[in-house]
Amino acid sequence: MEGQVRDRVKGDIAKSTFFWNLYGICYDGINIAMPYRKLLFDAYINLDIQPNQKILDAGCGTGNFERFISSRNIPPIEIEAVDFSPLMLARARKKCKDLKFVNFALVNLDGKLPYPDDTFDRILCINVLYALENPQNAICEFIRVLKPEGKMVLTNPKPGSRFAPLIQDHFKRIGNIWGFSRKAGVLAKTLLMLSTIGLIPILINVFIIDKKGGKQEYHFLPEEEFVTVFKQNGFRSIEIEPAYADQNLFIVAAEIIPQETRMQSINFESMEFPSKHSSRS
Repeated sequence: MEGQVRDRVKGDIAKSTFFWNLYGICYDGINIAMPYRKLLFDAYINLDIQPNQKILDAGCGTGNFERFISSRNIPPIEIEAVDFSPLMLARARKKCKDLKFVNFALVNLDGKLPYPDDTFDRILCINVLYALENPQNAICEFIRVLKPEGKMVLTNPKPGSRFAPLIQDHFKRIGNIWGFSRKAGVLAKTLLMLSTIGLIPILINVFIIDKKGGKQEYHFLPEEEFVTVFKQNGFRSIEIEPAYADQNLFIVAAEIIPQETRMQSINFESMEFPSKHSSRS
């Protein structure tokens, strides 16, 4: 029986790896999507990157964030960009081969991260948690490797999330571009991408990811679940806003309260007469 369970788990992992490797072939088609570019920009701004910081990009995919910020005036930093899809990592390494500030590594976010406690100043996780076996455990691992003064930026589809509004938002943003030639240029790029590999990510999102999210096979988590896990781990600052054409939650968590301070804030009367309903303040 134990062997059957182990074999089933291995089979599930193999299927998942195959799916994400397949998605990786056409994943960069999403780069032209204006809501996605806005999401990358918001992540970059909210990370508030400072000189000599060490950053974990958890679920880096094909290295889109690293490529995106390379055109910005970023200070000297070090990024550890990890993913469990060998194909996506291969594409990321090729796309970012000229970027000296990033190291790509094969890591399964469903397990214990191969880093000591308090390693990173910033942690970024863009649209990855929903596909993990246990996203809450992954967040706890992020917290373990985050420095007490560090900051975490996460995005994840919210319950009821759909891909169609992203397409609508993209064309709406094209309509808002100033200047006919610039508007026509972006529209031409969009149509060219859709006529080639750009249509495949849309089909994957609409017919696989959205459907799995609706069946709760993927974790499209509500806001309160994020608030709970961050509060339980002592975060003082938790900001959650809608993003990605209102299909995602955008979470910024920072200011971890030291464990000693949290222990001192416990009501000593409740400690003297404990009950199963008592909680930390």
